[in-house]
Amino acid sequence: MINMKNTPRETALTFTRPALRSCILLIAILASTVGCDDTSTSMNLDSPADVTPRDFGPMIDMATGQTPDEAFTAGAEDASVTLDLAQSQPDMSAEPTGPWVFVSSEVLSGDSVREVNQFCRRLGSAAGLGEAWVAWVSSAARDAAEIELGDGPWYRTDGALVFQDREAIFAGPEVPINLDENQNPLSTLVFTGTNSNGENTDENCREWRSYYEEDDVTLGRTDATDAEWTAAQVTDCGRSRRVYCFQDTSTPINPQLPLVARWNELMLAA
Repeated sequence: MINMKNTPRETALTFTRPALRSCILLIAILASTVGCDDTSTSMNLDSPADVTPRDFGPMIDMATGQTPDEAFTAGAEDASVTLDLAQSQPDMSAEPTGPWVFVSSEVLSGDSVREVNQFCRRLGSAAGLGEAWVAWVSSAARDAAEIELGDGPWYRTDGALVFQDREAIFAGPEVPINLDENQNPLSTLVFTGTNSNGENTDENCREWRSYYEEDDVTLGRTDATDAEWTAAQVTDCGRSRRVYCFQDTSTPINPQLPLVARWNELMLAA
């Protein structure tokens, strides 16, 4: 029963204190109900979390618009195409292995040209370029155009193409034949007795039997790429000169045969 005689302040305290006690009691009850129980509500770290990842689909490269699998496949196809193209291209870096043509490093007199094929063979063999060689000279017996050389191509000793094939010989060399068998440069005049058609000019030191000044000879020029490579001028036979040596691929020569047998072998093949 409320004492109506109490002052307003006392009445307010009479109602306020029980309400406060009730709130405190209620909070205590709730706290005891939902309190932290380590054995029931804590996370069990020993057990794996039951987490199922969501499938967001394949990742896409925003720059290319491709998935990783698509990019890998495209890269493999590109690599395959590149490899195929590389295999189909000729190897332009490969150096030629002959046949060769060179200007002789040594000179010989006009009356020695009759043994000129042996002369070329000795030089070519010593340089490691092969055994079968013939000189570019003409005589009444045979024009240079009739000499058995093979079909080419012929290369200078530095690897530069000189004649693509036999027919190209009569059009002139692609580059000057100005290197000897050891790749040394030589700018000089050479014995040929031959015009640009590969024919005998009749100026050939009396069929390569003379070294006298009163006899004439046709000379070629090693720095020329036109007709003058074989017929540059006519002069006397009084001076020893060089010759052009062509590697012959038409008839293999057996290097084990003695010199006379080699000569007979060549005569039979001619």
